[in-house]
Amino acid sequence: MQHAFWTIDTAASDVLIKPRRRVGRYLNSTITSTQGSIHIENDALTDATIEFDLDLSPNQRSTFSPKISFKSVGFQKINANINFIKGILTMNNVSKMVEMEAVLTSLTQDNGINKAGFEIYGILTKREFGWNDHEPIMIDGFPLGQHINLTAHLEFTQYALAQ
Repeated sequence: MQHAFWTIDTAASDVLIKPRRRVGRYLNSTITSTQGSIHIENDALTDATIEFDLDLSPNQRSTFSPKISFKSVGFQKINANINFIKGILTMNNVSKMVEMEAVLTSLTQDNGINKAGFEIYGILTKREFGWNDHEPIMIDGFPLGQHINLTAHLEFTQYALAQ
């Protein structure tokens, strides 16, 4: 049986942070470092490890630390369509164990190179990261809602096959 090795293509990946549910805007961020791998068997995701560091754009007017990081510590496959990735998320200088949904969104081939689209998604409560419900937190001119949506769109490239 052959196993494929996949790595994150940072140029084709992004992490989106939505500060408020009813605001159709995401915070600008830059992926400063990333690493990870996925395992795919029979076109199904079987395992994943992800690590990334973000820096909110320097022009963001915010009242919290602009550094955000995530490092996975576990992967759980429920069935063919439902997967979860657990990890330590650090935001506002507070680290918490979180669990987010993980989805293999596409398998394609581009100029003979195999690519896989992968997405993790989670809704976080601002209280978990050191903010209280009564404190107005402004991020780039928008108030931070009670919940923060984090979505990572990651593209992986297959770089080798092993027996």
